Amino acid sequence: GMPPSLHSSVHLPLGLYSITSAMFMPSFKSLIYRKACFDVSNATHPLDCDSDNSTVYSHAGIQAWANEISMWSSAAMCVGAILSSMALGRIGDRRSHRIALLVPLTGLIASDLLLLLQWTSYQSSTMLLILAEAVFGLCGGYVSILSSCFAYTSVKHEGDEEGRSVSIARLEGSIGLGAVVGLLLCSQLGGILSYQHLFLFFIAIHVICLILVLFMADLRPSGSGRRKRESLWKESFQFLSKSGSIKRPLLVLLIAFFACFFAFIGSSHIILYYLKHRFTMSMTTFSIYRAAEKALSTASALFLFPFFRRRASVGNVALAVVGMSTRALAKAWTAIAWSETALFATLVPEAFSRFAASALRSLMATQVRPDEQGRLFSFVALLEAVCNLLAVVFFHTLFPWSLSKMSELSFVVMAALLVPPILLLRCHRDVIESTSAVGNGEEESKMMSSKGQSKA
Repeated sequence: GMPPSLHSSVHLPLGLYSITSAMFMPSFKSLIYRKACFDVSNATHPLDCDSDNSTVYSHAGIQAWANEISMWSSAAMCVGAILSSMALGRIGDRRSHRIALLVPLTGLIASDLLLLLQWTSYQSSTMLLILAEAVFGLCGGYVSILSSCFAYTSVKHEGDEEGRSVSIARLEGSIGLGAVVGLLLCSQLGGILSYQHLFLFFIAIHVICLILVLFMADLRPSGSGRRKRESLWKESFQFLSKSGSIKRPLLVLLIAFFACFFAFIGSSHIILYYLKHRFTMSMTTFSIYRAAEKALSTASALFLFPFFRRRASVGNVALAVVGMSTRALAKAWTAIAWSETALFATLVPEAFSRFAASALRSLMATQVRPDEQGRLFSFVALLEAVCNLLAVVFFHTLFPWSLSKMSELSFVVMAALLVPPILLLRCHRDVIESTSAVGNGEEESKMMSSKGQSKA
């Protein structure tokens, strides 16, 4: 293969974006808390919103209002992304995969500017926060940044199944690596930098990403001109079916991906509140725990996954099953952990859970044609956005309700949800490994059975 030169590699802009995205979450959450504090504070009960003291943050009214703003801004982002991601996927398949990446990056910078505006005056409306997220969402949101990168990589490795799955794992790795750097920066700079400085730093990095993408080699789909144009709706979801009926293997993979992502995203929404409630864990311990978890799963995506794929030639389905089983195990252990020390044991199974997403993405890419990759990955992004929306509502409702009864209930639910898809994948293993949209099915089956086909 070609050496990953700067202008053809999408790993660097994605990694840089991940750094800011990991730093954004805590700073946006504190921004919401602060805003909620200013909204709740009034002449009769003035609250000190500038200090980081805990009395303000445990104020029930502020908690409730912050949770609501948080939910609405997540919802605005997801709804925006649901509306725009399929359109961006089509642009990727029809015109160019680079344009499909430039649109969400431009939206991201616009959203940064709106948030910066928010900081210039505390009196500004809380709606600005929600608007900033909606703007980014309508331009595709973070899900489209990811899906455009995955589609770009997938098209680049057309016909090289092993190279594709390794490259996708490396993308997952650069997302993780960025997140680790972001979390570490956040735990160090959080106290030093003001919010204005943080958001200026975000804008600088996002502009660098935009410039890097502008210099990237453009991938235009071959042979897309020949196809007759269908209606937008039909064309967007065409890749799901084959001669009228839905592709069964693809459906199984999508269900597995959904369950896996639901458990992952649900956990990331409530884990902080859960650990604070259960072990009164400090922010520093929490940052260390999250960074360690991300660092291990990233290392396994960057080194173990390619090793298993290439050296040990383990199939993608097997790797997906391993990833999902370890994730279920980790969630179950989070529920039964009796102390902070015991909790750190989840780091071991959690390290392998990244396998699931890489393997499933790669398997899905095999199920559709080269000129459908953009739409496939956008559909997966759409699935992620819907999933995120459901998880936000589901876990933000279940978790507060379960606090009085059994606080670990949410994690039990996550683990239980992963069991059916694991069984589904095991049952459909042969079907999934023998089908491929290219029609020859040789990529996987040459490893699975000796059909005597050889690659020219």
